[in-house]
Amino acid sequence: MSNHKLKPCPFCGSSDVVLCKRSHHSTYLDLLYVWCRGCCAVEVGCGTAIPQHAIDAWNRRVSTQTSHSGE
Repeated sequence: MSNHKLKPCPFCGSSDVVLCKRSHHSTYLDLLYVWCRGCCAVEVGCGTAIPQHAIDAWNRRVSTQTSHSGE
């Protein structure tokens, strides 16, 4: 499957990341996941058959800004 506006890998920084499909033989479902060819990181936690859900899960990042209320 081709790239669909995937962010670079959060672990190694590689932009060589792809959306992949795996067929599950017992449920006959196609599950989508994102795989980094640079370090082999995989986003499989979403377990979805909807491409945009897999892409959104991979592209999600934790905010690096912190709030220091009361200081």
